[in-house]
Amino acid sequence: MSKLCTASVVSVFAVCASVRSQQSWVQRSEVGSTGMLLTDSPLRPRWLEPFPTPQVGASKLYEFHGDGFHRRPEPLPVAINYARAATYDPIGRRFVVYCSAVPQSGGGTVAVVCTYDGARWSVVPTLGTPPADRRSPVFTFDAQRGSVLLFGGHLDVSVFAQLADTWELVGDTWTQLAVTGPTARFAAASARTAAGSLLLFGGSTTGGVGNDTWIWNGVSWAQQSPATVPPARSGHTMTFDAGSGRTMLFGGRDATLGTGLASLRSDLWSWNGSDWQLEPSPPVATLVQPHLTTDGGELLLVGRAPTTSQFGTLIDNPHAVVHAQAHNGNTWSSRFVSAPLDETSGSAAAFDGLRGEIVQFGGRAIGGQPYLDQTATWNGGWTRHAPAVRPAARGSAGLAFDMLRGNTVLFGGLQGSTMLGDTWTWDGTGWQAQTTAVAPAARYDMALAFDPSRGGVVLHGGRTFVTSFTDTWLWNGTTWTPIATPTVPPARLGHLAFDTSRQVLALYLDGLNSAASELWELGPGGWSFVNDTAPGFGRFAYDPQAGNLAVLHSTGRADLVAGAWVLSASQRMNGTWLLTETNRGVLLAGGPLVWESTLNPAAAASYGSGCGPLGEVTCAFDRAATYGVVVTAEVRALEANAPTFLFYGATGRDLPFGGGCASYLDDVLLAVGAIAAGSAWATFPLAIPATPSLAGVELFAQPVTLHNGGIGIGNGASLRIGL
Repeated sequence: MSKLCTASVVSVFAVCASVRSQQSWVQRSEVGSTGMLLTDSPLRPRWLEPFPTPQVGASKLYEFHGDGFHRRPEPLPVAINYARAATYDPIGRRFVVYCSAVPQSGGGTVAVVCTYDGARWSVVPTLGTPPADRRSPVFTFDAQRGSVLLFGGHLDVSVFAQLADTWELVGDTWTQLAVTGPTARFAAASARTAAGSLLLFGGSTTGGVGNDTWIWNGVSWAQQSPATVPPARSGHTMTFDAGSGRTMLFGGRDATLGTGLASLRSDLWSWNGSDWQLEPSPPVATLVQPHLTTDGGELLLVGRAPTTSQFGTLIDNPHAVVHAQAHNGNTWSSRFVSAPLDETSGSAAAFDGLRGEIVQFGGRAIGGQPYLDQTATWNGGWTRHAPAVRPAARGSAGLAFDMLRGNTVLFGGLQGSTMLGDTWTWDGTGWQAQTTAVAPAARYDMALAFDPSRGGVVLHGGRTFVTSFTDTWLWNGTTWTPIATPTVPPARLGHLAFDTSRQVLALYLDGLNSAASELWELGPGGWSFVNDTAPGFGRFAYDPQAGNLAVLHSTGRADLVAGAWVLSASQRMNGTWLLTETNRGVLLAGGPLVWESTLNPAAAASYGSGCGPLGEVTCAFDRAATYGVVVTAEVRALEANAPTFLFYGATGRDLPFGGGCASYLDDVLLAVGAIAAGSAWATFPLAIPATPSLAGVELFAQPVTLHNGGIGIGNGASLRIGL
């Protein structure tokens, strides 16, 4: 750990911060299984991924910013397996999540109540006899009683072990309400009405799926007899739309769960207090686990693209991306739509330094599926392109960004048993086929990289099923020209990277069949051997942060420092190393995953606890801080319209000073004020300048609120500006 003082201005103040010097990998793309939306809160909609997968890891929370969902920094309190029920409690100002099937250290599972106040997660130690652990219940806030209502669901043993009991959670106490009501069911949906009561519709029952409508008035259930009835369904979504004063219902399945795509519905209905009315359907494809919510006066529809198993049954798509639509009156408009990106092997990728994005083409879908002609770009999230003119499907092609001409060059590849030798360029929006009289022979697994000293893209090596090439070519934007060199490297799988520090094009040859890996460089006189001490099979790039060439391989990372290979630990091997712009680390892309190797990863965290006579004040940053973005500190005050102040410092501490309060700042560099909104949340946007030298700077924050009962002091929040 070293100390760095900088005069760079963040907002309006200078900071002195600690900078971490170790290399680390940060995953930049996020994929996950079908999740659950935390809705009806004064904060942005948030999306919980409850199912850990090999691609995702632990359960995660994301927040919708209008341009997509962004990862929240707060860790979840338990291993959530089936958190399919959540609501917002405006009295406690917290999300309440019914977390079922939580593993226990001694074996078995239980249901727990998890809460999230915008800064941290907690597990509520509930009182009273709890309801039986269940899946897919109705779980919603009852404004008439100021409690959370739980109804139905099914036991873990079987979907046929359905329940019809009604419970309420008041604060931290469970109570069963002895009432009759809807028959046993699961995957029903409920939302409040304009009158304040709760409306329940449908669900899966022992007889199939239902289309019955019920009202909960805070004391008892009453079945309704509307003149118009939506088709039967389960797994649908409902929310109250304050703009129209109606309760909205969308989608679901018109058969039992897991019976394929044909059972998914995409119709939208509204409840006016006595009858259902069919509304114009959103212009979206069918969605798995859809969710309706409101955000800024608009009705949002969020879901994931569906997929099917080999047996034709509906399953979660772990590589799907969120869809959202904003609804104004009767008109739907797209807010954020991104198609799923296939997980591939043998795809080609390059970094477009002009547009600041990864370009990926082709490959083969995992599992031996056909070759793809998929073009995708990544700039914080994947976007699929479908240009009318594009290269043929292929794998193991060569791809490099031509910095002089501002386009990405593709050459060759493999399509089954066919070798390709065509040349294409991508300008950010479309592909153009390039025809030249002279070109390298058709091949795959060749190496491509831009060489500024030659003003073009260099191609080296490659192979067919019977031939391994050792030739070298230069693309000048219009034609290929062979580069004559008296000495040629051995015929092996190779990777090219331009060494900016030494201004030379480097070639790394993989060590195969017990042969040592070799490093070569292309100078004015041709290829020359450098050394053969690098590790075996790996990926190769120039790391502008470290200022040297590096190889990522199965056992670690090797950096070329002063002509010698230095080994260090690493986390990942699969994918393609990509040269990025100055002051960024190398990116590793493969299929839908993107990782970045950086000396200064961005981070945000909350720590400690707040205090106050009316309850705990909490504070959290809404995202990790990369330079050039706006992050927001969100403070949960103690009451509406409370004057709230946020203090920033360059160093943090934990110094208790009585009454359950503590100071989490060692110094104060800046104080800003705001009035908490009617929801008792105060927000403090912080603009991080687009200054790469800020990478590694750390900030610490702590809020103070004023109210009729006295002063409330919040927990600490930290922010490290990074990449």
